[in-house]
Amino acid sequence: MTLRIHLALDSGAHSIYERFIAPKVGGGASKENISVQAKIYGTMDLSFYHGPQYKAYVEKYVRFVKEHIKALDFYVTLDIIFDPKLSWESQLYLESCGIKPMPVFHYGEDHSWFKKYIDRYEHVGVGGLGQTTTKNKYVDFANKTFDMVCDSRGRPQNKIHGFAMGAFDLMLEWPWHSVDASSPFFFARMGTVVLPSPVIHHGKVKGWDFFSPTKPFAVTARRRFAKRSIEQLPDVTRRALMQYFEELGFTLEQLQEYTPRDVVNLYFFLRASQEIMRAREEKLGVAYPLKFYVSGKPSGATAKKGIDEICTQLTRLGIEDLYY
Repeated sequence: MTLRIHLALDSGAHSIYERFIAPKVGGGASKENISVQAKIYGTMDLSFYHGPQYKAYVEKYVRFVKEHIKALDFYVTLDIIFDPKLSWESQLYLESCGIKPMPVFHYGEDHSWFKKYIDRYEHVGVGGLGQTTTKNKYVDFANKTFDMVCDSRGRPQNKIHGFAMGAFDLMLEWPWHSVDASSPFFFARMGTVVLPSPVIHHGKVKGWDFFSPTKPFAVTARRRFAKRSIEQLPDVTRRALMQYFEELGFTLEQLQEYTPRDVVNLYFFLRASQEIMRAREEKLGVAYPLKFYVSGKPSGATAKKGIDEICTQLTRLGIEDLYY
């Protein structure tokens, strides 16, 4: 069996915002309260987007997309965070350059902009929790968003991609076509792994519930005194999780290293997305995909060798597709 790797390309728009726009208003977007954003919305200094440095970046991005387009599942527009009008204009400009990126609708924007996108495009991206909001507020926003794309049976008529959508309950709540998150690598970098809930009957593990994930557990020796360290668990739970590691072919000693933790976390998220798809099929009466794209840099892979090892291990575990 060969692991199929599917690639999506982010445009770097969020990084541009964090580096060149957010510092002028007192901090990065991911750290601000949404009420603060509301005060500066429409009044931010966006002159960078009209300067030569940004123009050169756009031209480079267009060239890169054209050179690699055959290898990409999709590629993202150069959206202007917190300015939907400029984002729309940027989308049209990129199309005039001969590419057709996936547009992005952000939390906090008027849904009239989302209506423009879904009327014109099959595949639309929606900003996740990375943009200065709480989960409760995001639920209201996402409910309205999916009400606009779903029929009376809850079946989406457009393909919606969720950015920074690593929270399992949010992945499950709405019929995303695809999501991305850096959670598998982030948790691994912090010395933690995300695990399924053990199904225990008469004191013995009978299986694993990927549909009901546990919270991340610390597995490294340096974090053995952490509140949610595997060393602090009740014996029955700890034995069950050690059995899970063994079934995946890893020892606790091996999980002291970055790459095995990357593999364990990726395996969980990929299996969990499969369980979500099964639940959707029962609910909607039709198969509907959920493609989980892992984003960011592997926790310990500073060279191609680390990424190759991740792919080798996922293949060994029966994973057929990796979205990145």
